[in-house]
Amino acid sequence: IILFLIKNFLTQIFFNSENSLINLERLDLSYNLIESLNKYSFKSLVKLNEINLESNKIKFIELSTFESLLYLIEIKLNN
Repeated sequence: IILFLIKNFLTQIFFNSENSLINLERLDLSYNLIESLNKYSFKSLVKLNEINLESNKIKFIELSTFESLLYLIEIKLNN
């Protein structure tokens, strides 16, 4: 499953529900206004293997942000 949320003016993200998008494998959040990521940003996305965060305004990423993502292969952070 792929979810595209490109150019939606998102400022923060929280995928913290136990059942929310559990089978999501790719997430594209590029060209938004996200400024920070924390341990709850992707917590329930356990099957996620690719995240695109290009062209956001990220200034802070908490150390444990990607901790629960055991299948994560690629994170795109280009500006």
